[in-house]
Amino acid sequence: MTLWPYVANRAQERVSTLLNKLFGTQFAVLTDGGVQPTTEGIWVSRASGTSILAMDAEILETSPSSARWTCNLKNTVFMAATASVLIINVQASSIERARGIRLLLGQVFAAHLEMLGKGHKSLLLFAIRDYDGTVPVETLNEKLADYMQRAWARTPKPSDLGDCTVTDAFDYELVVLPNMLEAPIEFNAVVVQLRSRFSNRLNGNYLFKPNYWKLVLANRLEVHLARLWYSITDNWAVLNRKAFVVGSRLPSAVEEKYASNKRTCLFREQYEDHAKDVHSLAVRHAHNELIEIIGLLKQAIQHESTDETMAACMAECYNGAMATFGTIVHHHPHGVRNAKLQELQAQCDEALGTLFDKQAKPDTAAVDASLCDGMESLSQDDPKRKLPDGDEERPESKDNGGMNTAVDTFSLIESMLMQKAIDESAQEAEIQKRNELISRQNEDIVKLKTIAESQNVLIGTPGDESGKRRNVLGNASAISIAQAASVNQLKLKLDVQMALGDERKCKISEKQAEISELRLRIAQQDTVLSQQEAKIARQTGKINELRIELRGQKMLNDERKHDISKQDDVISTLKSRVSEFDVEISERWINVDEQGAEISGLRANATQQAAELARQQAKIDRMYEEIYQLMSATTEQKEKSSRQKCELGPREAADGALGVVVDT
Repeated sequence: MTLWPYVANRAQERVSTLLNKLFGTQFAVLTDGGVQPTTEGIWVSRASGTSILAMDAEILETSPSSARWTCNLKNTVFMAATASVLIINVQASSIERARGIRLLLGQVFAAHLEMLGKGHKSLLLFAIRDYDGTVPVETLNEKLADYMQRAWARTPKPSDLGDCTVTDAFDYELVVLPNMLEAPIEFNAVVVQLRSRFSNRLNGNYLFKPNYWKLVLANRLEVHLARLWYSITDNWAVLNRKAFVVGSRLPSAVEEKYASNKRTCLFREQYEDHAKDVHSLAVRHAHNELIEIIGLLKQAIQHESTDETMAACMAECYNGAMATFGTIVHHHPHGVRNAKLQELQAQCDEALGTLFDKQAKPDTAAVDASLCDGMESLSQDDPKRKLPDGDEERPESKDNGGMNTAVDTFSLIESMLMQKAIDESAQEAEIQKRNELISRQNEDIVKLKTIAESQNVLIGTPGDESGKRRNVLGNASAISIAQAASVNQLKLKLDVQMALGDERKCKISEKQAEISELRLRIAQQDTVLSQQEAKIARQTGKINELRIELRGQKMLNDERKHDISKQDDVISTLKSRVSEFDVEISERWINVDEQGAEISGLRANATQQAAELARQQAKIDRMYEEIYQLMSATTEQKEKSSRQKCELGPREAADGALGVVVDT
């Protein structure tokens, strides 16, 4: 039989580390050198030392446009069809982000309903990582239950499953794990407890219940998984539309092909093998459970006789085996059911027949053999080992398992010895009764002898009365001889019983001495355990002190990191300002160069303008010279006119002066 959990995770989350710790697998994990996706597709590995197959896959992608969306949906369908227990890896800080969890649950619900309907149940085990205790577990449980109800309400359901509730298809549990790096001891303790729930069938919280099974025989496992993946891929267009409401209406030929291949559970090629194997495994599981119970009953009837209580217990065991078979195959109707049921009935009848034989032929020697076996097993379970400081300790002292085993064995031995003492007392009472009976018979024999002697006096008397008396004497002699033989047999039996009683008393004394010695040894080992517990307590105190010191150092480091972060921010701000100044200086240098070129142009223009001014100045100088010449000529004319005035007279002088002014 092969069982497997399925672990779902989001990209970049360290779920493979949990799997490796839990099942001893070797799945690839993220390294400190960088972040890279390590889980692509589906990875399968056998758990160390068990018949569990662990599958690791990434099934959640929040973007439908992603290239991995379709692949992850196929992983979800494959998981729903094969996984007995689905471990959903959730970080404690992401519980509040309900959208991603509801999306994942909706995909799982839709895939389960389409592939299995109500023919199977699955267990959702939420592994809450990095749990620091700030939020009560009850609150987390309530939130997850609410997320499941909301996701189930939004999940598209087939028409025949419209009234199906989430509890018809799924059970769920919650387990919280502390941070593996900050609290490694607590993390490992939780992992050990969880591992026991997967591997130990006697654990009261065992996870692989029969109604979660989705099994085939191990020799057909590889073919079954390959065919299932091919069927999912081949019918993906219809599956995608029915389960996830993605895609448009398909051609009728495709729909008909899907309808002809689909069964109430899985597809046609997988359903036959799956249904037959489930019936075979149901027979094996129910029979094995019955054998275990019969083993306990065989131990119980060592000192008990057949009675109504034992018969009722046997009937209850038989009915329990039939009920277990019916529970497992309830949702797998198949023609092989009646044949497998008859096979289980025959096996149960044979097993219970051995129990009747065991009870019908009690053997007192079996008690002694069981007692010796118990003592030998106890001695084998009590080897000593050296501790680092030279003390001695039993191998089981770590979790007191050996102590409990020894105590249980002592209780069994004491109960057996008490039962033997009761039997011995009953035998002694029986012997006493037989001795009294023998005494009474001896008295009767003496009386008969007296009568015989008295009758011998009358033997010589003839007649019928003498014959009668002879007959009486003959009968009395015969009775006396028979009673003497019976007395001899009883004496012989008495001697044998006395010898057996003495021998058993010697054995009981020896066993009691051994028990006393073992109790003394246990007391010594209890002392050693107490010393070790005290040492562990001191070491735990030192560890706690170191943890407190470490936390203080961590707080200081965090403060220093915070200060360094602030300084880095200031440096970054200054660097940004320097960069801005560099840019501004560069721009100003560009402006200076532009202005320099402009100044050079202005200087050239000024030089040209100066030359032009020089030319204009020269022209002005020439004009001044001309003006000076004109003024000189005018002065000469004025002097000439003055002379003419003097010569022509006042009037003429005035006319001449006016003519000069007009000319000017």
